[in-house]
Amino acid sequence: MNGEHQGSPGTLSIGQEAVELLLVELVRSAALTSRQVILVSAHGGNAQPVTRAVRRLRSEGRNVLTWASRWDGDAHAGRT
Repeated sequence: MNGEHQGSPGTLSIGQEAVELLLVELVRSAALTSRQVILVSAHGGNAQPVTRAVRRLRSEGRNVLTWASRWDGDAHAGRT
């Protein structure tokens, strides 16, 4: 999900609801063979859908964690 970059030619994006549902479905599938799932997000724009997906999955009794990288400055294109 990177709608904030839609002005850049060639940028494709999906909405927050689609990201959330995708994560929910992938974790449900992974949970069939894994006791715990860790979602790693390196894009700050995905924070809200990741948070909502984790909340939903936990309410279903799934053991899911999330980790997001943190840095100072602009991390786009390796600038940081």
